[in-house]
Amino acid sequence: MAVPFAEEEEKNKSISPKPKLILYVYVLFTTFLLMSHVLVGETSSSSCPVSRKTVQTVDSCPENEEDWKKAAERKNCFQNASQCDEPARLVYHCVINPYVNETLEVCAYPQNIVFGQCTEYDIVGNSIQGNEETNCTGFSPKPCPNGYNSSEMFKYPGCFDLVKPSATNPPTSTLGSRDSVSYSCLAFVFLQCFIAYGIPCSF
Repeated sequence: MAVPFAEEEEKNKSISPKPKLILYVYVLFTTFLLMSHVLVGETSSSSCPVSRKTVQTVDSCPENEEDWKKAAERKNCFQNASQCDEPARLVYHCVINPYVNETLEVCAYPQNIVFGQCTEYDIVGNSIQGNEETNCTGFSPKPCPNGYNSSEMFKYPGCFDLVKPSATNPPTSTLGSRDSVSYSCLAFVFLQCFIAYGIPCSF
């Protein structure tokens, strides 16, 4: 009777990897869905596709409210607002680019900028966001607070003074929050693999 038992145990060992493989595929598929959902949701709520068509390099940005309003009237973002899901949110911006070597005018959805960073527009991600290579809280005069609205960049002209004729390396914020989402999802995969297999997965 010992022989059939041994054969049955060997048979179980031979098929045991299949449930683990199924679990592994399930984890990857779930992670892919999670990443897609987050990225699509983020894009639809924080930007309008027409923004890319309105980008224009300018020599300088308005540094007071009066000039900002005049520039906004000239830019006339309202004429493109109908192409957005939330037309009322499309407003004038004048900000730095991710490389901190140009100032840009663009019609975009305003964002709350945190951590005392200057505002940038990233055409790749079509997003208004903070530039992680900058810190405007120490500017003198007119330092920026830790948090402010991107449509009020004229209050912190020191950010425009950072623009230089050339730059070699792009700041880490070029890919924006997408990197954070990708790394988070990758960490999730490693965690699930560790739970399923007892060891980290290798790719």
